[in-house]
Amino acid sequence: MNSRPHIKLFAFVSVLALVGAAVAAAEITPNPVRFGGASVKSVFIVNRGSTKALYRISIDPPRSVFTVNRASCAVAPHGKCEIRVRYSPSGQSEDRATLHAVAPSDRQDAQLIGHSGSGGGGGGTGNGPKSCTLHVARHQKLVKRVHGKTVRSPYQVSLMSSDDGTVTAQAVGKTASGKQIFLENANSFDTAGNGVVLKLKLGRGSENLLRVELAAGRSPTMTLSASCSNDNGTTPVGAKLHFSDGKRGKGFKLPLEADATVK
Repeated sequence: MNSRPHIKLFAFVSVLALVGAAVAAAEITPNPVRFGGASVKSVFIVNRGSTKALYRISIDPPRSVFTVNRASCAVAPHGKCEIRVRYSPSGQSEDRATLHAVAPSDRQDAQLIGHSGSGGGGGGTGNGPKSCTLHVARHQKLVKRVHGKTVRSPYQVSLMSSDDGTVTAQAVGKTASGKQIFLENANSFDTAGNGVVLKLKLGRGSENLLRVELAAGRSPTMTLSASCSNDNGTTPVGAKLHFSDGKRGKGFKLPLEADATVK
């Protein structure tokens, strides 16, 4: 009896086993994703495997009240990719759809559930994580001079949730003339009790407006809005940011500094 076919078959099965072992072990979190009123939520594809994976993103049914900000998501080994899902209520008591993330060797689905009640920022308040703790360092220098060079740093906040979910933060304000100033929003997946540092970038446009305000002797502020979210809703926290410079009067001098009063 010729054993070669068996040897070839064994080798072929072994190769398939190795290929299967290399497939990315991914998941979508949170799942399901719940919305309370018109809002945008962050959903993450988390790759727990050792190979990079490219996922095609879609929603079923298409052209539903749920939309996504990207058509694909490349996830590095042991990394994650963020998808922003927007919900625009249909007026029905409940809207449902399915988020699909499909790679050549993997498929992940997440349920999207929306209710038309109020909740704006994503899921209502008071029914989310049991606690959401905000920490901010005092007197953070966002723009400064170091050895003759201008150095810019993002504003950093730390959020710790009592439950697995997502944390997010952003800051918005206005100048005396009504022009918007802001720190770019940041968000991340968070595991219960671990805490995440979020970095909120100050764009050049807002920086220039802050310089003008401070040079005129005014004291610009922003409202920092942060939250911890899970499947049950959102728990908000916040602070008031006060901006100052090195001159602290008419005219402007670096550093440009942000200080916070936690609400």
